[in-house]
Order: sequence, then structure tokens, then C-alpha cells
Amino acid sequence: MIRKNDHLTLNNKVDLVRGDSILINVFLNIGTDSRPVQYQAQDTDVFFFSLYKPNHVFEQGVVKKVLTIENIDENGDLSILIEPEDTLNLHGGQYYWMVKMVHHEKDEDDVLVPNGSVDTIIRETSFYIYR
Repeated sequence: MIRKNDHLTLNNKVDLVRGDSILINVFLNIGTDSRPVQYQAQDTDVFFFSLYKPNHVFEQGVVKKVLTIENIDENGDLSILIEPEDTLNLHGGQYYWMVKMVHHEKDEDDVLVPNGSVDTIIRETSFYIYR
């Protein structure tokens, strides 16, 4: 059974038992916290999820996922599935998670090419794994 946001608090902190599943739905806000406006994902957008240890950076994630328009749900939210194998071999304790979006363009061969624009969707946020 996949739990949808059961372990996600209002400030995006996640608590998860090692080896459990969770489906995290991320609202793609291009407005402000007080006046949210949902970004409409494009087929040229690529999203990157990273779960990383304290004192490490996004690029050093122990769990990394690449997500596309295929991971946008019926509400326009980005759906990130954390599966049992993603955390099964991790030690319990404090981690952090972050989501970034890299804008792409299609070249003449219809291949996605980054256009240099990167947006942080979820800033460094607590992700605690229980043993």
C-alpha cells in the first residue's frame, strides 16, 4: 500500500520508516506562499528529486529521481514515489530532500536540451528515516 502524503507535514518535512512507501505530491508554485499560483508543467520540463545526508549537497544524493510531465497528476502536482528499495539500505536518521526543475527546449531532432534555466521547487527540507 502506498501512503499518499501521510508522512508529510505542512512545511514539507517527511518522516518515514525505512523501507516504507510514500507518494509525495508537490504543488508547483510560481506565486508566493500567501498567493500561490500553480505552474502548468510543460513536456520540456525535467524535475530532479534528491535525498541527501546532512552536510552534503543536492548533487550528492543517496536517492535520486528524474521526473517528467509523466509524473504530473490530474491536479497538476508533481508526484514523487518513494519505493521500499529507495530507503531499505539507508541508515535511520536525518536526511534532507530537495526538488529542482530544469527547463529544456527541443532541438531539431526533437531531443530535450537544457536551456540553462533552473528553478528550486522544494528548498532543503527535513526527511527523517526511522529504523
